[in-house]
Amino acid sequence: MSDFCISSIEPRLRSVVCTELWSKAFHLEPRASYLRRRVSYGFPFSPGVTQCCSHKELGQSTRSLRAGRVGSAFVAAASVPTKPNRMVTEKHEFDDIQDLIISPPSVTSSKHVGRQLPTLLEREAKALGGSTVFSRKERIEAVNGLLDLLEIKGVSSGYAFEFVRHAGDLIDDLIVEAKQKFVENVVDLSSPFEEALANAKAPEGLGSLPNEVSIADLKREKKISKLLEISQEEESKLSGDATLSESISELAFRVSVCAERRGLARLVHYFQLIGMKALNIPKVLPHVEPGIDKVMAKVEFLRSLGVKYLHLPVILVTWPQLLSYQCDTLALNVDYLVSLGLAHKDIGKMVIKFPQILGRDVQTELHKSVEILENLGVQLRDVKKLVVRYPVLLTEDAPKKLDPLVNYLTELGVRKEHIGTVLIRRPLLLDSDVEKDLLPVGNYLKSLNASPDDIDKILMSFPQLFCYDVDQDFRPTVLHLESLGVEPSLMGKLFRRHPQLLKNRRSLELKLDFLLSLGLEPKDLGKVIYNAPQLLCLSVGENMFPTVKFLESISIEGPSLLKVLKLKPMILAYNVETKLKPNVKFLRSIQIKQGEIGKLVARHPQLLTLSIDRNLKPTVNYLLKLGFTRGDVADMVRNLPSILGFSVVTVLAPKYGYLVDVMKRSRKEVVQFPQFFSYSLANRIIPRHQRLGKLFDLVSLSSVYGCSDDAFEKKAAKWDQCGPSLRSPRKRTN
Repeated sequence: MSDFCISSIEPRLRSVVCTELWSKAFHLEPRASYLRRRVSYGFPFSPGVTQCCSHKELGQSTRSLRAGRVGSAFVAAASVPTKPNRMVTEKHEFDDIQDLIISPPSVTSSKHVGRQLPTLLEREAKALGGSTVFSRKERIEAVNGLLDLLEIKGVSSGYAFEFVRHAGDLIDDLIVEAKQKFVENVVDLSSPFEEALANAKAPEGLGSLPNEVSIADLKREKKISKLLEISQEEESKLSGDATLSESISELAFRVSVCAERRGLARLVHYFQLIGMKALNIPKVLPHVEPGIDKVMAKVEFLRSLGVKYLHLPVILVTWPQLLSYQCDTLALNVDYLVSLGLAHKDIGKMVIKFPQILGRDVQTELHKSVEILENLGVQLRDVKKLVVRYPVLLTEDAPKKLDPLVNYLTELGVRKEHIGTVLIRRPLLLDSDVEKDLLPVGNYLKSLNASPDDIDKILMSFPQLFCYDVDQDFRPTVLHLESLGVEPSLMGKLFRRHPQLLKNRRSLELKLDFLLSLGLEPKDLGKVIYNAPQLLCLSVGENMFPTVKFLESISIEGPSLLKVLKLKPMILAYNVETKLKPNVKFLRSIQIKQGEIGKLVARHPQLLTLSIDRNLKPTVNYLLKLGFTRGDVADMVRNLPSILGFSVVTVLAPKYGYLVDVMKRSRKEVVQFPQFFSYSLANRIIPRHQRLGKLFDLVSLSSVYGCSDDAFEKKAAKWDQCGPSLRSPRKRTN
């Protein structure tokens, strides 16, 4: 048979093709029946019809057809429309198509040998199966009536098919309703198709409906021969006085009317528009109040809370009971949440996570739960943050979740006023099982000699510890740290300062290997880790390596580099461009030579980490204001690099004032001996000055203050014996 269009072939052959296809409709599945009816009518197929089958099932090749895929058989019988209302068929004899419709699939691969593959119709039969008191024919007729109604109301074919496949109970209900309400007179009822055919356009993608298909053609008494415009003479030649078939069965018509009275088609269409999956609609429908307006009101209510359209289907499927509530009732809960200081967008986030929050009682659940949280030390501003992240806290089950958790954390060492903070930082703890999730971690922390106060600090800063496994995460890390020289007795203190060390052993080993490659001994590495555990959270490539290269560029390498790392290991955490280079530039501005910077940094690495605005500039400006030159400042820094980190208010000003106002000594002396500013005014400077009395004017600052207490006492005793002959008075200058 050559290519042809159904609407243009000779009437006799067209009648045979359509009649034979239609004769199979009530013995096969609803989709096959529906597709056959569309072929017989000459309707074009919408994209949704082909999308509801897999690509292989809808392939138009001979191989797919002969494999028994029914979807392909019908696409072959009525394929892509080339012109309005004209369907192209492939080169297959009608007998072959008929055989393919009812034949089982062939085995196409070795893995399926020994068993027969289910056909598309058999899979649909399984999906539509289940306990039902109705015959297969009745269910098929009901499904076909419902499918036609949905399509005419604007529901795409693929979406309608998927909905019907999961609406077995609904179909049974419609059949019962149809049989009960149409016992007396069905003809008097108006068809649900009349309004749609008269006023509405065809659904998008479906094309124009044929003009010859009217509501009268869809009535029970009309024949396919009339629909196809076959003359009575031709019809009688084909089948005598017998009718060829029914266009739509009486039961299908009744079901469609019942569904229309329920507003079912409009609801399905609306749910399709908001993006709900067709298979979820049967779960939602039992909770829908009569009338689509009420459903739309609930949706608009959710939209007023900032809920986006893409979240609407999830909310309605998660808690379909929302559709049975009055908007005024829902608004009461929203008003209470607003009274807590929550914005509408925050309430929307809560509804997305836990839509049941809108149905909870304000006084017995919401208000009571807020009081419980406040008693745990959670401030009202934090209550807002907590319930937005974990809205289930506002339910009646909250005390059941909170009590075991609170009791265990308190027993572990967490202060009750800190429990709220722990929950804010890790609200998922409320879903944790105390025995299974929390107890192993708590016991392991105790085994590391962590005191209750240590555990309180650890969990306050890193409550995520409870998410990790003791044997897989914690124990290997601790053993590795012990092998590097970290004392087991110090583990609790170490993790108190930086509990994140416990979580990533592989990353930890990579960073330790890099530090060892710089020349650090394992025993020194253990001290470095204990003094600066944050170092192990840095990136080798982004932080450590660039900093080491910069230090080497200013002559800090080898032993000097190791000395710097031991004194100030966190120097590796500072950014080269924004911190280290600007500090070097500042040192050059006070007449420190480039070659001297490396030596000074090796003695006092903080020179590269001090803040220019808060430390370096204020100190230098103060010294210049006192009358020191930049050369004097440079000499003082060379002798005492740490002077640039001294506070002007609490260190430099009081000691300099005592030097010139009380001691009556020259400021030039501190240029030669800037260490004077490093000693305690109350514990060393004043007591030694008073101890010597008048003899103080006869000795230098370095001889008085540059020694230990024992050495000073020996010197003082010797000076007492010498008296005024010790040396000539020093010249006093300001």
